Amino acid sequence: MPTDQDHYLVLGVEPSASASQITHAYRTLMRRHHPDTRIPARQATHSNPGHDPNHAHDAALQRIAAAYAVLRRPQTASRLRRPPHRTRPA
Repeated sequence: MPTDQDHYLVLGVEPSASASQITHAYRTLMRRHHPDTRIPARQATHSNPGHDPNHAHDAALQRIAAAYAVLRRPQTASRLRRPPHRTRPA
């Protein structure tokens, strides 16, 4: 399970990023990893037949979508920007 800060790393934005910056990063990454905009798998596998490049792209798409699902909500993003609540020692 990714940590809260990993969501920002996945999208490549700072925790202080605005909603429009988060959306822009999400759309850019989704376009980069989308199956319709990348080199077809049959061409890429000729260079390395044992490697499935689609698997890496599919995993990246899932991580990007999960990070955006958390950060697109302003309440969640602002909660992640705050330091974690610490309890006082007994």
